Amino acid sequence: MFPAVDPVKFCPELYDPAPSLEGWTNYQSALDEREDLDKLVSDYVDRGFCRIIPTMDEAVREYGRQPVINKLGVVVKYNEAGAKKSRII
Repeated sequence: MFPAVDPVKFCPELYDPAPSLEGWTNYQSALDEREDLDKLVSDYVDRGFCRIIPTMDEAVREYGRQPVINKLGVVVKYNEAGAKKSRII
């Protein structure tokens, strides 16, 4: 069990939210492994770990501020049997 902590207040001065999505992309590994990325994200959505908000305007309405955007990457490893295992970073 984790100890209780005080809620952290959002400090916009610590973040640099992207003012525009124009030209924005994920890391090359996410582009190269697009099929695995789509499967992983779908699995996370299905299990309730995340949600997809289709537009920036909807995200701003949902959170009451400009969201901080992070690039996604995919790490791929193979086990001794040659089976592929992908993870989002």
